[in-house]
Amino acid sequence: WPEGESFKVKCMGDARQWDIHLVSHNNWFDIEGDVQFSDQTLLPMAELLELLSKSKGRYVKLNENEFISLSDSLRRQLDRLEAIVVKQKGKLQLTAFQAGLLGDDILDGDFQIHYDDRLQQLREKVAESAKHQIKVPAQLKATLRDYQLEGFQWMARLNSWGAGACLADDMGLGKTLQSIAYLLYMAKKGPSLVVAPASVVPNWRKEIERFAPALQVRVLNVCNDRVQTIKKAKKMEVVLTSYGLLNSENEAMIEKKWNVICLDEAHTIKNRETKTSAVVMQLQSENRLVLTGTPIQNHLGELWNLFQFINPGLLGSYEHFQSKFILPIEQDYNKQRQLQLNRIVHPFMLRRTKQEVVDELPDKEEIVLPVEFSEDEMNLYEVIRRRAKEMIEEGGAKVNVATLAEITRLRQAACCASLAEKKWKGECG
Repeated sequence: WPEGESFKVKCMGDARQWDIHLVSHNNWFDIEGDVQFSDQTLLPMAELLELLSKSKGRYVKLNENEFISLSDSLRRQLDRLEAIVVKQKGKLQLTAFQAGLLGDDILDGDFQIHYDDRLQQLREKVAESAKHQIKVPAQLKATLRDYQLEGFQWMARLNSWGAGACLADDMGLGKTLQSIAYLLYMAKKGPSLVVAPASVVPNWRKEIERFAPALQVRVLNVCNDRVQTIKKAKKMEVVLTSYGLLNSENEAMIEKKWNVICLDEAHTIKNRETKTSAVVMQLQSENRLVLTGTPIQNHLGELWNLFQFINPGLLGSYEHFQSKFILPIEQDYNKQRQLQLNRIVHPFMLRRTKQEVVDELPDKEEIVLPVEFSEDEMNLYEVIRRRAKEMIEEGGAKVNVATLAEITRLRQAACCASLAEKKWKGECG
């Protein structure tokens, strides 16, 4: 600090002097209100959070020679609030997803917050959803394991107040079955759309027909009139399509209002600049679900795109997300920003690993099926075996590359003769 110059520290007022209003505006909630300091100075919340973002520690610079002194707990609360708000056109705003989940970690003790009727109703829905015991549809022809039941109920609870979900379980834990249970639960409200890689579309059809035969499955890949199939889709129906067909039939897909849209292998849309991502973002639906075992493969921008689909605006604009999270986390290794991001996405992402649910998984079963060589296969195998044996005996203690290559051919012959012998024309047992 310059020698001979003084500075003034202003203390925060007590909790009763925080007066904040949350007012609905389109699909957002504006944060309005002032903070009163001990000397009766009023500071708009938007200005305070702007100053907070430019300072570190307990002292927040107000002007050239005045500072605000914050307690550690108050600084943490303001940091958490600053992390979830988005500044647009000079206003502080929260998405409905954030406003509905504002918790005591932010509100406790230091804020007097007033909700308008719309937000009060939303928060009541969120509170009610946490208490509601949602039953698995009786028409589901499967018994869900405990963690699968938890996943199904989690999706349904988020749906009850308009939030989307990202199910990110390890491969092999039954993301498809949990999703089918959810689609069946929602089926009476309207048609559902499942988008998946072309290679797994047939598996989706098989699994739905097996576990939820009450649902009518329409596979777009084999339909003669795809546009009409899309337009006429109704409740108790699930339309299955690949990402490729989604692009080619994008006009009809975008015009249709779906009840549920489920994206399987959702990391397919990780790049926000692709055509597939652009089409997906224009789809209309009441409820959205994404399935992926790898929500982040290369960088945090991929996470933004997934959440922009399921809960638009939750992470702000891409530029906002980049400056507030991507750069601080990926370049500066900012642990505080990492924790803040985790807190934001945690309510909407569910991930379980095999290690976490190992007690619920069935024992590993190994089935050994012996396969006998044909006479020709046996002859070929024996020729290679003898040659390898001779090379080993001739080499003595030294085993050269040619010997190892011959042993590899022996293994190939055991799998399929054509692997070991290019001129092989017989069948492989």
